[in-house]
Amino acid sequence: MAPPSVLALVLGGSVTNSIVTLYSSSLNLQVLGVPWSRYKAIVISAAVTAAGSLCALFLTDFTSSLPSFLSLLIIVFAPWDGVFLTDMPMRRCHYDPPALHAGPDGAYWYRSGYHLAGVAALLVGMAFAALTCDSELWTGPLVAPLGGADLTLLGSLVSGLVYWMLARRTVAPHTDLSCTASTRRPHQARAATPCRNTHTIRSHLTWPSPLTPPTSSCATPVSIPSTRRFPRRRPWQLAHTVKAEQSRHRRR
Repeated sequence: MAPPSVLALVLGGSVTNSIVTLYSSSLNLQVLGVPWSRYKAIVISAAVTAAGSLCALFLTDFTSSLPSFLSLLIIVFAPWDGVFLTDMPMRRCHYDPPALHAGPDGAYWYRSGYHLAGVAALLVGMAFAALTCDSELWTGPLVAPLGGADLTLLGSLVSGLVYWMLARRTVAPHTDLSCTASTRRPHQARAATPCRNTHTIRSHLTWPSPLTPPTSSCATPVSIPSTRRFPRRRPWQLAHTVKAEQSRHRRR
């Protein structure tokens, strides 16, 4: 048996090597709404890590229990990947970052903070993966009828298909519909009137630089006489148009 000093080094190393993981764990607990402070969450996570290390050292064979435990994680992560990878092309990778932090008023709050279509697809995929998983710690009831085949990875396809069927009518790519679209629900944002993506050139410009266009297509133009509207242009085309317009007014 190894001396106590070696066991202490192994136990202490398992905690010190997990500092980044412990910090992430405390953040995840707070994101989930657990009413713990950062210090308390880190201490509890460290205690759980130490307890797991002791069990792996004295109660089980670590070299065999770790691969078995990791093989069970696919039951959760494969369906989760299926939902996420299906949601991305459905939204064309266009998300509204401010709405993600807007809370109940954001477009992604759905029902009490849960997207029922995503939760249902995740549960269905996890159920399929658990029924077809062939691991040392768990063997699904469908493994024997399938001839011992492990179809856990297909849980991602199942969850993705279920999510597409449930959310295809409600999930849409985010578009810059208005200056306040980030705080609207998806059905409200689709009905909003988009901002005109045109630039108003005035006779007297009040921008910081004569060649600097407005930073947002929703910016309110300066109300000065002699208005001309131009179609949407590239930044270099707009700069040239502004310069030409100013030169024309100087000649007057």
